[in-house]
Amino acid sequence: MDLTDAEQTVMQRFAHKTHIAGGAKAGYVLRRQTILSGAETEVEGGIAALVERGLLTVSDGGEFVYLTEDGAAALV
Repeated sequence: MDLTDAEQTVMQRFAHKTHIAGGAKAGYVLRRQTILSGAETEVEGGIAALVERGLLTVSDGGEFVYLTEDGAAALV
């Protein structure tokens, strides 16, 4: 799957955090601020693009970003 730099940054953040937690699983959640912190590229657009691709979903308030089943599979 071809991802933009911003999308790769977001997915790398999920890959790192899920690795620490024992592996990628659908429903794994990160706060948006956690994804954005320390990122050198503009990742807001990456989050939106990954939501469109079905790899992530965002809570109603936008504070939490969840990994979908397809997103978890993309990290493996």
